[in-house]
Formats: sequence, C-alpha cells, structure tokens
Amino acid sequence: MKRRNFSPFVPRYWFYWSLFSLLWLLSHLPMRCLIRIGEFLGFLVRKLAKRAYRNTEINLKLCYPELSELQRQRLIKANFRSVGIGIMELLLSWWASDKRLARLANMQDTHHIDAALAAGKGVIVAAPHLTSLELALRMFSTRYPVAVMYNRQKHPWLEYLNQRALKKYYSKAIARENVRAMVKALKHNMIICYTPDIDPGGKNGLFVPFFNIPAATVTGPTRFAQMTGAKVLFAVFYRRDDGQGYDLTVQPIADFPSEDDTRDARVINGLLESAIRHKPEQYIWQYKRFKTRPKGEASFYD
Repeated sequence: MKRRNFSPFVPRYWFYWSLFSLLWLLSHLPMRCLIRIGEFLGFLVRKLAKRAYRNTEINLKLCYPELSELQRQRLIKANFRSVGIGIMELLLSWWASDKRLARLANMQDTHHIDAALAAGKGVIVAAPHLTSLELALRMFSTRYPVAVMYNRQKHPWLEYLNQRALKKYYSKAIARENVRAMVKALKHNMIICYTPDIDPGGKNGLFVPFFNIPAATVTGPTRFAQMTGAKVLFAVFYRRDDGQGYDLTVQPIADFPSEDDTRDARVINGLLESAIRHKPEQYIWQYKRFKTRPKGEASFYD
C-alpha cells in the first residue's frame, strides 16, 4: 500500500532513483560477479555493523557451544559472506527474468505442493530465514500462486519499491500482522510462505526448545491450518557451494497440525534447527532470536 501523499518522483528522491538504476544494472551481471560483489559487501557489513556482529556472535555461542573460538570465528566470516551475497540475491528477486531463475533453481519434491493445491484448501509453506529467502520466494512464485508475507519498510521510498516488486511477482502481498488477509488467501487456495523462526514475544508464543534453548515460538502454522484446513509443508533452499544455483526442497510434516500446540511448535523448531545445521553459514544469525526470555531470566543480548 502506498503511503498517503507520497510521490516517489519529487526531487528529494532523485538520488534514490540514481541508486535504483545502478542496482538494476548490477542485477544483470553474471552470477559469478554478483557472488564476488556480495562477498565484498558481507566483509563490509561484518566490519562496520557492530551490533549485527555482536548478535551473530552471541547467537552462535548459544547454539553451537561445542565450537572452539577459532571455529566460531570462521563460521561468522562465512555467515557474513552469505549475508552479503543475500543482498545481491535480493536484486535478482526484484529484476531477474523467470527464464534466468529457471536456470538457477533446482526444485525438488514439488509434487507435495501439487497434491496440497489439488485439495483446494490452500498451502502453508514453513521455511527458515536463510539468506536466500527472498530469491527462493521469487523462484516459487514462477510456478505457483504465492501470497507473500512482508514487513512494512519505515522509509517511504523503500516501501514504494518493495510494493512494486511484491505486486509484480506475487499473487498477493500480505502484511505480517494482517491475519484476515492470510486466511482469505488460503481459502482462495493460494500458497502462504510463513517463516516461523521469529520471536513473537512472551504473550503471543510458547517457550519451546530451539537449539536446546527455550525460545518464544509462534503458533501460526498450527493456528492457520486449524482455521482453514490448509496443508502445512516445510521447505528448505540452499545456495550451492559453487554459487551457480540453488536447491529447493519441499517435504510434508507428519501428523500436523495436532491437538497439542506445544507439540506442533516443537516439531516446527526441530525442522528449522535441522535445516539450519545443514548449512549454518547460510542462516540469518544477526536476528535476536532469543530476545524474549522466560520470566526471571536475564537477556542474552547487550
């Protein structure tokens, strides 16, 4: 949704349009060039974004206590390289052609999506916040009617650009807090891509283990499936080590949803953890996943 009285073409935004043009040109570079630029961006972010670095360090100490300091530092460096590449992948999600994305994407086990759509009650695809998330969503949208969830941007020009891309490539764009729109999309047999590895706060979630740490966990997948009868699937998507393609896999979740919200939350967190452990360098560790603590526990973060 455009902000009231916002015009993206006034002189104050001309600099942003120049930047926009540069980014558009960059998005058309060969993949190997985008990877190299992304690696350099990741280096800059690691050196300059002190808070993001500190959050990453804390999260990895919590989730991988068995690593030595040297091993953890190597993982941090690899992770920030992946974050930088993710920035360049965002450009591809905005401007790459469907034909180019088809060459990059190796989508496996999509018959689970086909079967779920055939039931006519919509599909909830739960997925982790990997650094290639935006590009993976775009790849899914080239084949399926995807209703994408998003967070509103504070800067009006960024919100304008974000809305342009969302409306161009997705069947529907839904603000994360708009529960009614999510239910409506599922009833119209769309696919909702849902990232459950967020901290919903103590009042809106359950504390269940995530990397053996009690973590405030959303119950959204269970709640929406119970409301609509939608099928819940789990998706993972990894950037190949050579940087020349992506493997996207979809799998069913057995006996989901159940009548036990805590059991369901444990199942989802277990799937997320398993996916992250497979390629930990590709996860967004900069997020304060353990910000909300059980009553009486001190914060992990500064």
